[in-house]
Amino acid sequence: MFGWFKKNSRPQQKADAQQKADAQQKIDAQQKVNAQQKVDPQQKIDEGPPGEAEKVMRIRLLCETAKWSARNVAELDMDPEMRVYEQGVYVKRRDAALELARELTDTFCRDAAFHSIIDLCMEGREIAHAKKLLDVVEVDMVRDKILEAYPELRARY
Repeated sequence: MFGWFKKNSRPQQKADAQQKADAQQKIDAQQKVNAQQKVDPQQKIDEGPPGEAEKVMRIRLLCETAKWSARNVAELDMDPEMRVYEQGVYVKRRDAALELARELTDTFCRDAAFHSIIDLCMEGREIAHAKKLLDVVEVDMVRDKILEAYPELRARY
């Protein structure tokens, strides 16, 4: 019944030893592949500044939530008190998104953030504000996507 005890080898010890051997084989195989491809194992996939992608996502979330207020402000038949409230929410979130976008150092990340803010401005019917932001966009691909979505901003281009 306790044959493993008498032999002084526990089944768990054998399983642990096998797992270690398997793990070492995988490490050796990966090192061989890295040597063949001349890949630095310490190299990071994302070389951008830390926190940039998170800020862009925060800006997108701010813009998406502000779009609800922008749609409400754009409606014609609305209670004046509610309109003032929705306008305040819209402006506050738009300004917060702009402030975060100004902190971005990577050109592509900043322009992607401006794309979200321009979408928000167009939802709130602030075409002049959107045109000013479009002037700041440097990446041609992002500018083309914005102009494709909003041809009325093409006045200067």
